[in-house]
Amino acid sequence: MTQLLTRTRSRIAAMTLSILVLLFAVALPAQTGSKLAGTILDTQGKAVVNATVSVKNSATGAVRSTHTDANGSYSVDGLAAGNYSIEAIATGFAKASKSSVTLTAGQSQQVGLALHINDVTQQIEVRHRLHRGTSRPQRRLH
Repeated sequence: MTQLLTRTRSRIAAMTLSILVLLFAVALPAQTGSKLAGTILDTQGKAVVNATVSVKNSATGAVRSTHTDANGSYSVDGLAAGNYSIEAIATGFAKASKSSVTLTAGQSQQVGLALHINDVTQQIEVRHRLHRGTSRPQRRLH
């Protein structure tokens, strides 16, 4: 009788553990299985290669960053459901951003941005100072 009771308890414990593992396996992807992806282009419609794309969770402040590939594409997966802002920046371009992007659990959303060429203004100042020496130039004798 004691052995039967011990076996029954062991089986119940194993079943309970199995159910808990299955519940966590199903619930975890639902919380962090969302994805943001898209393409970063310039105003001419050409891909911006190696742009830095940052995705910020508005509620937690957590930021995930990646870079665009040769096609200007980026992808950030494993995101929790919530509101996000997306920012893209590349050398020679002004920063572009989009806020209030809402992801639901398990959703994959496409968000593209267009980068404008950065207006660069450069000012160069040249100063030249003539130094007067204390000695006079020598006269040439002919």
